[in-house]
Amino acid sequence: MRTTGGAMKHKYGFLILLALAVSQGLYAQRMKSMDFRNQQITDILMALAEISGTSIIADETVEGAASFHFTDSDFEDSLAVFLSSYNLFAARDGTAIRVSRIQSSMSGETGLVTLRAREVAVEKLLRTLAKIWNTTILHDPLPRLNLSVDIEGLRPEQVLDILIQPLEEFTLETKDVYYYIRHTGAGASRQAASLAQGIRREGETYGIALENTRFLELLPELFKQAEREYAILTKADGMLENLYYSGKDFDSLLRIILEQGNADYVIHNDIYYIIELPRRDIIKKLKGTRIVPLNYFPVQDLPALLPADLSAGNSLKIDKKTNSAIVSGTAEEINPLIAFIAAIDRPGENWPITLKYIKTEELLKALPPSAAKEEITDSGFPNLVFYTGPREKRELFLKDLAHIDRPKPQIRYELLVIEYMKNKEARMSRGLQIGPTKEGAGGASFLGNLSNVMNLSFDVVAQFGYQFAANLNVQLGDNTAEVYANTTLNGLTGQEIKFQNTETYRYQEFEVDADTGNVSRTGVTREITSGLIVTLNGWVSGDDMITISVAATVSKQNNNSTDSSALPSTSERVVNTHVRTPSGKPVVLSGLMKEDTNKMVKKVPLLGDIPLLRMLFRDHANTKEKTEIVIYIVPYLTRDNGNEEQDASLRFERYYHSLVEGHLK
Repeated sequence: MRTTGGAMKHKYGFLILLALAVSQGLYAQRMKSMDFRNQQITDILMALAEISGTSIIADETVEGAASFHFTDSDFEDSLAVFLSSYNLFAARDGTAIRVSRIQSSMSGETGLVTLRAREVAVEKLLRTLAKIWNTTILHDPLPRLNLSVDIEGLRPEQVLDILIQPLEEFTLETKDVYYYIRHTGAGASRQAASLAQGIRREGETYGIALENTRFLELLPELFKQAEREYAILTKADGMLENLYYSGKDFDSLLRIILEQGNADYVIHNDIYYIIELPRRDIIKKLKGTRIVPLNYFPVQDLPALLPADLSAGNSLKIDKKTNSAIVSGTAEEINPLIAFIAAIDRPGENWPITLKYIKTEELLKALPPSAAKEEITDSGFPNLVFYTGPREKRELFLKDLAHIDRPKPQIRYELLVIEYMKNKEARMSRGLQIGPTKEGAGGASFLGNLSNVMNLSFDVVAQFGYQFAANLNVQLGDNTAEVYANTTLNGLTGQEIKFQNTETYRYQEFEVDADTGNVSRTGVTREITSGLIVTLNGWVSGDDMITISVAATVSKQNNNSTDSSALPSTSERVVNTHVRTPSGKPVVLSGLMKEDTNKMVKKVPLLGDIPLLRMLFRDHANTKEKTEIVIYIVPYLTRDNGNEEQDASLRFERYYHSLVEGHLK
């Protein structure tokens, strides 16, 4: 609502502030719209706790990932919808919220149990039952079995019977003070039969076809079929997967299995002793060692020439006596080293040359006349080449290279983007004034202030003069001008850089039933991005002139749609241009105009809010607001001894001396 008149504005200003304060208190637990895509559920709950300021504790049953869109709504409602969508339960525990996949309770009066869960491991269900029942439940290792239960009003013993029903290989034993779920062994017999079928023997060759089995269960069956004696001296066990081998002799197959189980064997008196072996020792057996003799290059100079990617680790040793390099590792590790050594160990003179600013590929594309292509060897690394030509030509090549291998010019862009209100007038009486002091003596007063423009990193006074700065200072103070961007960007010549200050809104897409007219969600989320995007790409010519390609887009989201199910529209102002300017000279891009129509309502206090009669005490009016976006760009060719930026106090002192003292003269 907009009202006119100074008295009315002051009268209701306090009421508006009071309403805002009350609304913040009422909606302290409201959530903003958020999207989570394939994130861990525990991470989502942690984010909700951080936003709401509420402790949310997830137990061991909460696992897996989720994708969910939270709308702008009450925190409690949003949390309840999320939890129900992923079969989770929440319970208040003082000031904290505990989240679990299991909802359990036991009545203190009747002793009856309520237990609900969706796809939860049976072991966790038994642990939950033991906790609320306050009874010890022991069990042998249970299979990985997930259950969904919905139990209400049953005795704990009945619940326990229900939970172990799917466990065909287990029986329940009732003791005096505890319950024991025992493995009957039927499953072990079937597993042993499966192992026996998975191992095949044909004479002296063996094969194995097992998807998964335990290490210490496979070994006895293998030795049993091979009819050999053994002693297992390791307790390290683990699950082995994807065991598919054929046509192996016994020792080869045994070694493959032991390598996966971190073990080795020793034969003593025809008995196989299985001993534990560290993982690193097993990996050593898979690595190789190569001795590479150098015929033309001294091996002691090799470590200094190795690029950083190849010098890491301890895979290279040198032998000065035989002028050889000893490399060790897998084929992927040692092959690049061997290739590098072969590239530098060539007849004739090899001169390593390190490039400072350009890359090897750039040099090879534009070689100077002093070097032939066959005289330059690519090392495989972006900043190192080898020159193999004569010494006399090498000196000439290095002189030519000094003209090529130079840093690219760097450009610093001072960027200022301002939106002006064209149909609002600023009070210019508060501008900058310069005049003599009251005494008339040889001094001057520096009246007014430039506080608004002095806060900008963009040097407005130096680029456009003090009169422009004073006018802009007043417009910023009267809110007839707004700063969209005030920044400094740096980039190499020919490099595209972008400044972006945008906001992205997410909306749920709705659809309307053609028959009933009902509006429903489609489940699709749309994104609308609005704001400022400025892209600059400048390059420096030989005369130090700077040519800039400028692409600027200013977009705004409109809120004038009356259809709540329709996405809001956006308006854009776009400019694309090329400019050429000396270093330090500003470039101004203007003409990005836009006209908006705003609705204003005037009403009589109290009477304008009475139903039915309020239309007699209200007046509607439309106003047009015209705005213009102006972009100011100052490019600088950065030198090695570039001027340091001046802070606001030094700039203000310089302005005073240049403007005030010059005015007095």
